[in-house]
Amino acid sequence: MGWKNIRITREELFEKVWSQATMKVAKELGISDVGLAKICKKLNVPRPPQGYWARKHRPKPPTLRPTKGITEHVIRKWIEPELELTNQQKTKREQLISQEKSPENLLQVTEDHKEFHPLAMRTQEQLLKAATKKNITDESWVKGGTSGLDIRVSPALIHRAIQFMNALLLGMEERKMKVAIQKGQTWITVLGEKFSLCLEETSRRIDHEPTAKELKEKKENPWIRFEKYNYLPSSKLSLKIDKNSYGHRRSWSDGKKQRIEDCLNAIIVELIDSAFAEKSRRAEKERRELEKREYEKLRYEKQEAIRKEKKRLEELESNAENWHRSQKLRQYIEALCQHPNILQKEEAEDIKRWREWATQQADRLDPLTDSPPSILDEETYWCGYRY
Repeated sequence: MGWKNIRITREELFEKVWSQATMKVAKELGISDVGLAKICKKLNVPRPPQGYWARKHRPKPPTLRPTKGITEHVIRKWIEPELELTNQQKTKREQLISQEKSPENLLQVTEDHKEFHPLAMRTQEQLLKAATKKNITDESWVKGGTSGLDIRVSPALIHRAIQFMNALLLGMEERKMKVAIQKGQTWITVLGEKFSLCLEETSRRIDHEPTAKELKEKKENPWIRFEKYNYLPSSKLSLKIDKNSYGHRRSWSDGKKQRIEDCLNAIIVELIDSAFAEKSRRAEKERRELEKREYEKLRYEKQEAIRKEKKRLEELESNAENWHRSQKLRQYIEALCQHPNILQKEEAEDIKRWREWATQQADRLDPLTDSPPSILDEETYWCGYRY
């Protein structure tokens, strides 16, 4: 996983943009449509005109003319890690998926279930109760309570939705998958991995027709704007699984030829496959975190070693500088004490005392000599702020 530099030439880019739609080329390169257009302009590569791929009879691509400008571009692309399963996990996954594809394990929705799942029964009671409330019609949705399954349908589809969820829940329990309700959300635990699941009726859009009351209000207040569309139940069910398993299916819906009742085993298969993908992703995340911790530890140790080495070098340079300063002081003291003018003006006793004091200052600077005590050692105590 990480960033990778992809080098692409004019010829390669020209072949890509004239062999498939721009959106697909941009997705393959890991950039946006706008980014792809900028690269084509930079490399002087002609692009198909708008609506080119929608035509039945497309004109032939133009000829790529030579250019004196830039002939290649480097794109930085983020590469997702390839999640790998252990041999034991692969064997177990293949075994579980093979069982789901076996005819004897086929799940079906029937009207005469011998048993009814408690959660399905509770949710059915909640939905039927909600459907009896005022202003609830077949053109509105109802939803169960926080202790029921996450289902949102119109009153007309309550029975079908409950029958479907009952068959799915019973099949999950047979496969040791745990079902739990938390704050109105349905959670499925598959091989130790949790996924949230919801069943809802999709909507259809129709143009909004203003009512007499709205028209009157609009006449009195011309600046008021009403909704342009109304959204009504479509009589089509859709099951959605909220998960982060890239490359795995997330929803199943009624279509022209398919009903979600025919997808029960396919849903189980995707949950199993997603559970193994989550395990592999977690193992990969833990491995990267361990590498990061080890790197941070090594980085701290190296930084500490560099800091100590710098400090030793600074001390060495400071001692060398102080030694040179002490030598200069001693040379100056010796020269000054032997100067004839100084000897004539000053008394011998005064020269002696000054020489002792000056030599002590040179000794204080010299790292090779024991430093004599000085009032300067008390500077921090007496010159600091205490009250």
